[in-house]
Amino acid sequence: MSADEYERPPYDLQHPRVLGYVTTCTAAPYQIEGLLVGSGAFYFRERHGRATLGIGPTPEHAVEATIPTIPVPVKLTGSMRSASIPCEFIESAEQLNEVFSELMERVDHA
Repeated sequence: MSADEYERPPYDLQHPRVLGYVTTCTAAPYQIEGLLVGSGAFYFRERHGRATLGIGPTPEHAVEATIPTIPVPVKLTGSMRSASIPCEFIESAEQLNEVFSELMERVDHA
């Protein structure tokens, strides 16, 4: 299959801590980068049955937080945090918001 066959619309992400965001890829992987109220930047990625959220002081740190250097579902590295969960192929805004909220909760309680 080509990447075009995986194209999805940029779903509307709604979370009270999201200040702003941009959907950077709607194919596989589905990626969103943005800013959080009072806690820096985030990077969300869904691919191969997993969704991952990284948070860091800058967008670059948020992306780095998602690199699987430690084989555990939740990790803390200074001000960079991430969480990863199994996830079906995201096909709606409702599904995106549910997955994003669950990841935010896991990161907050790590």
